[in-house]
This record gives sequence, C-alpha cells and structure tokens, in this order.
Amino acid sequence: MADAVLSAIAQSQNEVTQGWMRLMASAPWFAELQKSGGPIQADYYDKQMRLWSALLAGRAGDVVDAQGADRRFTAKEWRDNAYYDYLKQSYLLVSRYLEQLVEAAQLDETAKDRARFAVRQWVDAMSPANFAATNPAALAAAVASHGESMTRG
Repeated sequence: MADAVLSAIAQSQNEVTQGWMRLMASAPWFAELQKSGGPIQADYYDKQMRLWSALLAGRAGDVVDAQGADRRFTAKEWRDNAYYDYLKQSYLLVSRYLEQLVEAAQLDETAKDRARFAVRQWVDAMSPANFAATNPAALAAAVASHGESMTRG
C-alpha cells in the first residue's frame, strides 16, 4: 500500500511538472532555452531523479535547501516526514529551476522583470503549504479541532 501511495505521489508531481513545462514552452524565451538544453535543465532533471529516489527509499531528499527561515516550512513534518520533505523539496526545486530559466533568458530588462514577476506569483501560489491537504500544520489543526479549523478556514 505504501509503495502505491508513494508511486502515485511521484506520478502526480511528474504530471504537474510536465504541465508547467508545456505551459512555459509556449513562451518564446523558454522555447529557446529548451532547444539549447544546457546545464540548468540537466541539473534540474538530475535533482528531480535524486528526489524521487529518496522518496521511494523513505528518506529525506536533501536536494534543495529551504532559503533561510522560510516560515511556510517550519513544522517539523517538513523535515522529519519523507512525504512532506518530498513535497517541500520538489516545490523548492521547481521554484529555483523556473527562476534560473528566467535569469538565463535573453530578454530585455522590462520583459525579464515581467517574467520574474509572473514566475514569482505562480511559485508563491503553488506552495504546498497553501493547501490543506499538503500542509501538515493545517492537517494537525483539523484533527485537533475535530474539523472546526477547516470550517473556520
């Protein structure tokens, strides 16, 4: 059962990543980066594979370090639970990858600022800490309050 759950998690993350890649592929600057390949993409794929392997082995990925004291990931489960560690690491990995792509893009400064803004908005919105089902603190509060915390929002 645990293997099936871990496999489903890895598959869904892969589908999210592929969906984002298809969306980004419609941007001309991203398409140029895709054609040239390069170390950014190779590094991303290498780290994503190490992260998936760590999840399937039931251990922390240690692929991406949370920047400083990111308060979204202060609950101990983000460090101590392989599933939550995977969610955090995967999110941070995709976030850094997209930021690196924007910085590497051959854009004028105005367009680059717009791309930075768009990527930052998407990255912040997609944090696993923003969703009750993927936030260990929200789930713990829901259990402790017998669901009352969920009805209050």
